[in-house]
Amino acid sequence: MNKILLRLLRLFDGFWRSIDVNPDHLHTILEVKLKMDGRRKTAFNYQRSAQKKEVKGQDVLVMVMMAFMGLGGTFILVFFEHSSSGLFLYLSLWMAILALTLISDFTDVLIDVRDNYILLPRPVAGKTLAVSRILHVFFYLTKLVIPFSVSGLIGVGIKFGPLAVILLAFLILMSVLMTIFFVNLLYLVMLNLLSPRKFKEIINYFQIVFYAVVFLGYQILPRLIDFQVMGGNNLFTKIYLWPLPSMWLASIWDVLFYRPAQPMIYVLALIGLATPFLAIYLVGTVLSRNFSQKMFSIGEGGSGSESSPQRQAEQHQQARSSWASRSAQWICGNQHERAIYELTWKLTSRSRDFKLKFYPNLIMLPVYFLLIFVFPATRGSNDAVQEIQQGSMYLFGFYFSMIILISGLSMLQFSEKYKSSWFYRTVPMAQPGLVLTGSFKAIIVKFYLPVYGLITIGSGLFFGWHILDDALLAFFSILALVTGVAILTHSVLPFTKSWDEASRGGNIGFTLLTMMLAGLFGFFHYAVSSFHWLVWGLIPVCAFLAMLAMRQYSKTAWRYIIWE
Repeated sequence: MNKILLRLLRLFDGFWRSIDVNPDHLHTILEVKLKMDGRRKTAFNYQRSAQKKEVKGQDVLVMVMMAFMGLGGTFILVFFEHSSSGLFLYLSLWMAILALTLISDFTDVLIDVRDNYILLPRPVAGKTLAVSRILHVFFYLTKLVIPFSVSGLIGVGIKFGPLAVILLAFLILMSVLMTIFFVNLLYLVMLNLLSPRKFKEIINYFQIVFYAVVFLGYQILPRLIDFQVMGGNNLFTKIYLWPLPSMWLASIWDVLFYRPAQPMIYVLALIGLATPFLAIYLVGTVLSRNFSQKMFSIGEGGSGSESSPQRQAEQHQQARSSWASRSAQWICGNQHERAIYELTWKLTSRSRDFKLKFYPNLIMLPVYFLLIFVFPATRGSNDAVQEIQQGSMYLFGFYFSMIILISGLSMLQFSEKYKSSWFYRTVPMAQPGLVLTGSFKAIIVKFYLPVYGLITIGSGLFFGWHILDDALLAFFSILALVTGVAILTHSVLPFTKSWDEASRGGNIGFTLLTMMLAGLFGFFHYAVSSFHWLVWGLIPVCAFLAMLAMRQYSKTAWRYIIWE
């Protein structure tokens, strides 16, 4: 695809010369930029790009993924009897994917000004550099639009004819302009309200959300939408959908094909026609005045404000009184353990790699909880709901939450700054096990307890609060189990390995053994769950075992630590 785009670019060499743009420089710059696009870390290729070997052709992977998403949208588009409603859902899907992709994957390109250090000292005209940036964005959008829309254009052509294909292509183009406008507006608001550092953090969270949407969304959407019921519905009668931009564009289709009686549909169609052109004017004049300067400051790594000694003292005082410090005082009985606890707490909040790999697991649990409990209950009859509520399926949610502890322990050993782990050897610490337990306790308090609490509250609301004893028993059983298996298999200090080693499967044994034992624990728990007196009697036993296992884990000696 890149070669085709570059060959098409060569056809306009005469035009580039007429506007004082060097076509050879332009072609070379874009060739390098497009080649680097295939090597960037994105939500699609993040797992593979973490390896040491060079990653190539990832833009092709993105196009394939967009083609599959477009195929799914095409089924929605042609399924609805009221085609305008199908088009509204199709455009909504497209605009959401495009916006998330631009924010999560292309922001790094927009704020990357490192090419200025290479190009500006050389005889490259400023206009050539500006045109190359514009065309880079255009080529990026082209590689998203074409694979997504080709199946929709074919489906509309078969169902409605060639004129409908032209109209759909026009609406897709309008949706691209509209999406760019809203993304630009979002950037402007964020840049005015946030410092450059906070801006980058927000973008990282967008990447996490996009990762979760792509790989988990297909599990939810088919259950949310009953196509047999919605297929014949007219979504244009839903007033709460009118403020959506995709509804404005779909109204143009509705006006041309159905001539609706509602005057408001014509108003929405006019808004849909006017908004993209208004967006071009606002982006080109009003919004772009300070936008480039602020994006440049982000690319330079500016902080947005200077930190005075007084401000630094206030930040230090806030850090001392933070929740991480207070909770460390409560649950860590040793100074070394408290130090590692706070270090783990802070590094897991700052590490982009850790958040991209671990945070989706926090989203998976609520999703699967909805799939197992909520959707079957809402789709079934009253008798089916009562049968589910009288069962013990909530135990699956409790023991399934153990994934957080397993993945957290597995990922703690990796870091992009792993070479700094030399400080472990310089600390006068007789028991390195305190490092292991301090980091493990940070994962429990920061990630596991909140999610487990939400699962417990949700289970209590749905099944009844008689499940509290099962929740306590499962909690202490999981802690005892994971800690016991960690003593046998997990003796790697946190943040001592490169993320390049994360894909080698070194933790498969730890994961399989823990999951197998969890199945046995869960089956035993299910067998005794009807005897509440026995459950209450087992709670202190499992709590004592968990405490004993944690104490034994803290006594891990240096000879058991694995460095390489």
